[in-house]
Amino acid sequence: MQNSKSEGKKRIKIFLDSSVIIAAILSPIGGSFRLIRESFFKNYALLISEYVLDECIRTLKIKFPMKANILPLFLTNFNFKILRDPTQKEVENLIEIINFQDAPVLAGALKYKVEYLISLDKKDFLNQKVLEFARKKGLSILTPKEFLQAESPKM
Repeated sequence: MQNSKSEGKKRIKIFLDSSVIIAAILSPIGGSFRLIRESFFKNYALLISEYVLDECIRTLKIKFPMKANILPLFLTNFNFKILRDPTQKEVENLIEIINFQDAPVLAGALKYKVEYLISLDKKDFLNQKVLEFARKKGLSILTPKEFLQAESPKM
């Protein structure tokens, strides 16, 4: 079976929230890990911003210190692309849409024109207001499970 990269298909750009990366590190059998693992076999470009990386480091050090040393290996082995943060203005433009702490993540996904923002944060990302705003901008916000279910038949 040919890999989709060799078939010349467009690469699917996926921006990950820190919740997905942390969940993948904590559970190698969950949807978050499965999505990241499948990026090897499917044409997914895994993108994060410096802000998301810092959030992962901070959360792992505080809540899961025994797992914090896995992050650098994880990012390298799964070929994540770490992008520059959006500008302060790009973040400020979203304060009325999403809370201040999550605005840099949404701004990053919009700045880099990704097709998908994947998050486990139901309260802040997966609420009606944010989902409608993102949809109008051409961005789908999904959980890892929703993404995998939506993409399975296409691959």
